[in-house]
Amino acid sequence: MGRGRRSLLGSCPEDGFYDFFPQIGDALSNRGPEPKPGQAADPRLRVDVRQPLKVAHLEWEEPRGTADWTGGLNVTLKWHAAEPDFREHSAELQYSVDGEPWISITKGLEATGSYAWVVPNKDTNQLRLRVRAMTRGSLESSAETEAILVRVARKANIVQARALYDRARVLHAQQRVTEARLKYQEAIAAWPDFAEVYNDLGKLHAEQHEPAKALEYFIRSRKVCPSDPIPVVNAARTETELGLLDDALGDLRDAIALGVDGDERTSVLAGETLWSIAKTASLAKDDRRLRESCEMIVRIRQAARPTRAKAEQMLEWLRAGAK
Repeated sequence: MGRGRRSLLGSCPEDGFYDFFPQIGDALSNRGPEPKPGQAADPRLRVDVRQPLKVAHLEWEEPRGTADWTGGLNVTLKWHAAEPDFREHSAELQYSVDGEPWISITKGLEATGSYAWVVPNKDTNQLRLRVRAMTRGSLESSAETEAILVRVARKANIVQARALYDRARVLHAQQRVTEARLKYQEAIAAWPDFAEVYNDLGKLHAEQHEPAKALEYFIRSRKVCPSDPIPVVNAARTETELGLLDDALGDLRDAIALGVDGDERTSVLAGETLWSIAKTASLAKDDRRLRESCEMIVRIRQAARPTRAKAEQMLEWLRAGAK
């Protein structure tokens, strides 16, 4: 065999082409002569040896295989990266029911991690979960669970949900965080389509510096009430904190289209979020994001006056630099 004589039972020390010398033997172990020094190997027995490529991919730990859940159940999702070649904070969790398009749960997670999640209160035998993340080489990798059975716990009780929500808001205002969170969750269990609860629960998690969890609830609030710009702006603010600037800009474009100027407080928050993106873009010398952020601030009539003034000044500077 080329590259030093080795038995076929041996291992190749490195990648490359290896030439073999054929030796024919019989049942008595008689075999042909050993190759002489300098004797050329048979080119027809040349083998290209390569170590198998290790491809970064994701795998589910929980749930693993089939599962049987009840709507409203608190579960812990777990996944891991088989190879560590993933970007930080690039993982996203999604779910799909009955083969419908994937719905985002939250973003900004790590390629190996866990996440506490409340199972949607909807009868189905086709709930699937997906985790996806970007490798450092800008390739997307994803992993899906098998189909999961979900049984509805009970029918919606709107009156009870509103009473629980009112109590949760009082507890929230009193900074009784654990009790408020439980009451919000009880309100959701009573009425899974209660958009205000999701938004307020998102704010509670944001206050507790849990941005990925906050983002989940802002996304759920938006899904339940897609015409309300408030959870859209809240989601954008959280995405900015997670470094998901393009997602945040996309949400703020949507918020402006939905009529963010209908609420002064939300307009001010949208302007502040856009200015935060603009400052980050300025430091990174990213004129595209800088210009887009400032242009959107100017479009928000009820944005804070100092924020509008800074955005207008920045646009003037960009125009002067382009001349």
